[in-house]
Amino acid sequence: MKIKGVCLHHDGGMVGAAVPDDVWRRRLTKLKKAGCNAIRISHNPGSEAFLNLCDEMGFLVQDEFFDEWDNPKDKRKNMNEQSVDYVTRGYTEHFQEWAEKDLKNTILAHRNHPSIIQWSIGNEIEWTYPRNTDATGFFNNMGWQGNYFFSEPPFTPEQIKEQLKTLPKEKYDIGKTAQKLAKWTKELDTTRYVTANCILPSASHLSGYTDALDVVGYSYRRVIYDYGHKNYPNEVIMGTENLPQWHEWKAVMERPFISGLFLWTGIDYMGESNGGWPKKGTNSGLLNSEVLKKLRTI
Repeated sequence: MKIKGVCLHHDGGMVGAAVPDDVWRRRLTKLKKAGCNAIRISHNPGSEAFLNLCDEMGFLVQDEFFDEWDNPKDKRKNMNEQSVDYVTRGYTEHFQEWAEKDLKNTILAHRNHPSIIQWSIGNEIEWTYPRNTDATGFFNNMGWQGNYFFSEPPFTPEQIKEQLKTLPKEKYDIGKTAQKLAKWTKELDTTRYVTANCILPSASHLSGYTDALDVVGYSYRRVIYDYGHKNYPNEVIMGTENLPQWHEWKAVMERPFISGLFLWTGIDYMGESNGGWPKKGTNSGLLNSEVLKKLRTI
């Protein structure tokens, strides 16, 4: 069975972050009628009420632990921190002390939900490790003229390996952190697959990151499904964040070795308006959020 999934944030549009159960029931019913069979809860663990609904309504669930690990993201742009700003900083300041306890508490609270089929240990973490970003050849490469989302990696696996050998080591190693998180997960649950949403998989396959994963999730990298399968035939690959466009699903249907995808997103959500006031959210969803629908008419 192919996974026909969508990513969902926790908010309920105009009702805010404390969402009544019936609001989610209505939303999930619409998504199910549209053919959706799976939810990626991004980028933090889901609520008990939400998981109860997924159990009841028959959705498959990918439950995600973290949006950042050792190094901070600039939450305005989802990249490495561009300026020191505590307002946009997320969980990083607590990660070293609390990651194990928070991850294990989440598993203990959620592991009896039959809807959960995957634990995701992280979302687009690679941006925050400059060594892994530079190793891909996509950035700081004057000789490359492609588009990141629609082009194959400019460096071969051998070149990326060489880059990872020669680029300066950082305080934290992405592969070691991934292994640690996967180990903690499997100490409490060996029945679900461990995955992550990898935004720079061409480097992650070689940095030790994907070695920690049972399923390697590709974020907006439909164009390298064949590249990944050819170069890493023993690694299981799927789309864990994809544009809500026909060619994304077509690429999955045409490849038996890709088990499915999660479209970004199932429903419009609050946040990431990137200074577009009075707009207060992002209209990337298959379904409109009423607050965004109204703002589009202003």
